[in-house]
Amino acid sequence: MTNPESASEPNPVPAKPVQTREPESGLPYQQDFSLVRVLLTVLILSGIGAGGWYLLFRETTPPILVPYSGRVFYKGAAVSSGGILTEPFNKDLTGAVGALDAQGRFTLMTNGQPGAYLGRHKLAVSAMTGGSPPTPIVPAMYLDLRSTPLEIEIYDQESRNTKEFTLNDPSETKN
Repeated sequence: MTNPESASEPNPVPAKPVQTREPESGLPYQQDFSLVRVLLTVLILSGIGAGGWYLLFRETTPPILVPYSGRVFYKGAAVSSGGILTEPFNKDLTGAVGALDAQGRFTLMTNGQPGAYLGRHKLAVSAMTGGSPPTPIVPAMYLDLRSTPLEIEIYDQESRNTKEFTLNDPSETKN
């Protein structure tokens, strides 16, 4: 039997949201939309929209070309013919080239303009004899950007952008 006095009092405990089970997983979920869920959805979508807006309309600064020069030596002498080829580690940029003079000096150029793009580059030395067939003047590993161990760093301070390279023959053993 129930107490008639307690039946007339309002229930102080609020009703819980209706719970049911998802058909596939059998896990309980609530069927109400909370303000927190709506706010999180709005924040996420506005963040994505702002990011897309930034990517479409940002001001892009073209990469800067900075002068770079150097000298190349092999077996104690200047490498006096051939050229230099670089490949930036940043694959969005173009590599630079430079011709070797009689003293082994070179100055890099990119797309006909003096300089190279800032950052790290692989450096290959393409030096061959003029005979037929041409033979390498330097060890083969320096001829190809995939095998060369040479790297340079192009800085925004021109005074730091010069280097002398002494190429080693890997077939010679050091005692």
